[in-house]
Amino acid sequence: MKFIFTVLTLLASLQAFADSTITQVISDKTTAIHVDLNTSTVKFSTAGYSEPTLKVLVPELAAITILDHRNVGENSPCMRVVEDNNQPPLTVPDILKNGSGTDVISVRVVETVKKMPYGNVCIVSLTEQVDTMIRGQHFTHSEGQELPQRNIADCK
Repeated sequence: MKFIFTVLTLLASLQAFADSTITQVISDKTTAIHVDLNTSTVKFSTAGYSEPTLKVLVPELAAITILDHRNVGENSPCMRVVEDNNQPPLTVPDILKNGSGTDVISVRVVETVKKMPYGNVCIVSLTEQVDTMIRGQHFTHSEGQELPQRNIADCK
């Protein structure tokens, strides 16, 4: 019985913690940039992921984001394809079927701050989500960073 009471108390504390977390979008911008599409920039790779993933290297992403969207082992920021589970997995030839070239893409960058009270401090984190369509396919990447702790009064 004591164990059940402890578990219920813990669950109530976690719910109170979740209820007091503040999430705020601080920026939501869409910018047109150029992306080179060729066999060097469109890759099927495991770099940065636990399984092979179709991704596109987008060097100009560095100019419109705050966080580093490079995967380990890549020489520029990248975005991965969002797979449709009702369709076969996409491949490099699916993206390059109309040939290599430079496309203009609209990239949406959404930056979100999360403030979470923890004891006497406010834990703050920044998440940056980038999304675009490349040749009819949705590509995305998300990066997060914990920021310096703040005074608990800032978690409002």
